[in-house]
Amino acid sequence: MPHAPRLSPRRGSVYALIAVSLTAALTFSGISVMQGRGSAHAAEPDAESGPQPALVVAPESAVVESTAEQFRFEVLLKNPTSQPLGAGTVALTIDNHRAETAADLSPEGERESLELASVEAVATQGEKDQRIEVVVTRDDFPLLFTREAGVYPIHAEFQPSDAKADDAGAPNLTTSTAVVWNDAVATSPLAVTLVVPLVLPSSVEALPTRDELASSAPKLTQLLDAAEQRYATIAVDPRIIAGTRALGSNAPGAATMLLDRLERSTSPMFLLQFADADPAVQAALGFETLLQPLGFNHATALGKFEPPTPEAAATSAVNGDAAAGQNAGTDGAAVGADAGADAGADAGADATEAAGADSSATATADDASTTDAADAADATVKVDPVTGVPTLEALLSLDNTRPGAWPAGGEVDSATLALLRDAGLTSLVLDSNNVANASTPRVTFGDFDALVADAPAGQAARVSIAGATATERDAGTADLTARLALSAQTGAGGLVLALDRGALADIADPLRIFDTIDSLPWVQTVSERLQSSAPAELRAGASTEQRRELLRATIARSAQIDELAPLLVEPSYLTEYQRERLLAALATRYAEPDVDYLAIDEQTKARDSELLRGVSPLVSENTQLVGSLSNVPITLSNALPFEAVVNLHVTPTSAAISLGERDFEVRIPAVGSRNVLVPVQSRVSSGEAGLQLEVQNASKEFAFASALHPLTLRTAIETALIWVLGSAAALLLGFGVWRSVRRRRTKRPGHPDPSPGE
Repeated sequence: MPHAPRLSPRRGSVYALIAVSLTAALTFSGISVMQGRGSAHAAEPDAESGPQPALVVAPESAVVESTAEQFRFEVLLKNPTSQPLGAGTVALTIDNHRAETAADLSPEGERESLELASVEAVATQGEKDQRIEVVVTRDDFPLLFTREAGVYPIHAEFQPSDAKADDAGAPNLTTSTAVVWNDAVATSPLAVTLVVPLVLPSSVEALPTRDELASSAPKLTQLLDAAEQRYATIAVDPRIIAGTRALGSNAPGAATMLLDRLERSTSPMFLLQFADADPAVQAALGFETLLQPLGFNHATALGKFEPPTPEAAATSAVNGDAAAGQNAGTDGAAVGADAGADAGADAGADATEAAGADSSATATADDASTTDAADAADATVKVDPVTGVPTLEALLSLDNTRPGAWPAGGEVDSATLALLRDAGLTSLVLDSNNVANASTPRVTFGDFDALVADAPAGQAARVSIAGATATERDAGTADLTARLALSAQTGAGGLVLALDRGALADIADPLRIFDTIDSLPWVQTVSERLQSSAPAELRAGASTEQRRELLRATIARSAQIDELAPLLVEPSYLTEYQRERLLAALATRYAEPDVDYLAIDEQTKARDSELLRGVSPLVSENTQLVGSLSNVPITLSNALPFEAVVNLHVTPTSAAISLGERDFEVRIPAVGSRNVLVPVQSRVSSGEAGLQLEVQNASKEFAFASALHPLTLRTAIETALIWVLGSAAALLLGFGVWRSVRRRRTKRPGHPDPSPGE
């Protein structure tokens, strides 16, 4: 029979110690047991928008050469639906005659054409693409038998097979591209003026942070280089300027150098509205004035600025320029030292050298010192003579720019013009769909002077830059090449090509489009100053009703977020930040017809919902109070991007409990949380009660959020537990003592050892 293990004297002492510790722990009042946590809400999935299959075709080279042995095309079958697209045949044809007008590039219409090739396409699974390479041999390419140079449309058609019954309902898909044969015939090169936007990525929802500036500045510098080298007109988002200046010497070196380049550029340049907000949609929404930023105190609070010298203060008092160029040598040294400590090797171009260099030269962060870069920036920033912080006007201004505007393509009407005129913006970039009777690349109507951007060429460039697949980008390139060649072929006097703002901002490599333009021998990039001008008329357009309605809802939510400002240590920070977000929601990039604005709106709505949580208590499902006096932890969460200071007002919901204190001032970090311990005394042995929580502003004037925190009282359980566990502890202590005494007695001489069974 197995024997039970016996406790040693040491173990008996250990048990006694445990018992004493257990008793002491239970006699300490104020135990709170959390039994639940708040839960996050999952976003509901969007409903399917009903995408349809599509066909894309692109030549390997948009300009075909007579010496080529074969000609390659890539066909893309896109099936975004959940159902498979059956097998079929893809046929390529080429027009017998060259295109004479832009309408000839469309797949619609009846034209004589010759078959180039026909290939079989297998079934395309749901939500998949199928790429098909089509090779046309030299002998089968009819252009080899003509000497007429020009633009030739090529058409592709997908016809489903009839082999299977389930293929009967598959659609016929058609599309077109074009090739340029032996280059375009032109008596003189086509004068093309580029409009190049310098805007931030769509991921930047307000004034850019230091990290966002650091990541965006190198690409923006590349774009500036490309624009200046091609005499382009440059459109600048003021967020780039304000974001850099607001940080002072804490700005990234690359951003500082970019700002210096912009300040010294001699290219035609104008400032977009902040965040590239669309004036046309503002007019459609009934704004009487263009929406403007409210301030950037939330950003300058993170910046570092040198106190102005007496000379700078005196200069500011006279002409409003507290950081005139003559003071840069004095003030800039300290600024440069700070920039060097903060940016390190990140900055490093010689600003002095860059200032004297040609405006088309590239200024990079590796060819000079951070000190000189900071000096250059400090020399141009106008600051308050007392605080040394740039004024709102100084943060947004760029002295070498003209007043201008670039509304969304095709959406300008008389209300838009009235809004722009009141703002003093009479120099415009307009979509050709918005202008009637335009015979020149520049037009005048009333007191407005406008560059007329060719809409089809701009759309082709947009696809070339940011098409979803390589085939689509190549198709866009072919379309753009054909349209520029056609303009040269027909002897057009000139053309304005406005590059898409959203496309350039969101892609990693924006320079591909410039390489395409440079490769066309019939294109010569020129300044807008060399384009001819003539009178024209406005062809009124309008934004979509859906976008206007969604923006009205966004504006209403923005007003609700503003109401949370009193919860913050600095209330103006939230209203400034929210105005920046609202301007970004109005961006022209979202007016493009192929942009999924519903998805954009859902993202904005989700972010608004986060902010609207403001400062709120996180309530658990239940808290048990074990003991007559307990500290109940209450967690306050701050969803706002700035530090909050609030008053937590607590009220008992039952006479079963009482509170020693009812008001607690709490500071909560930005997008963070804080715990508050609320002393609660129970007046009954058991029952249900609760704490009514109310979040107020620090001065207790307004209540912004409330919640009920339930409590379960279990003081009777505490007493019972103390008796039970105390008794157990006493028994363990006594047993340990008994075993120790008995063990010592067995050690005495003459005392027999205990039997194994004892």
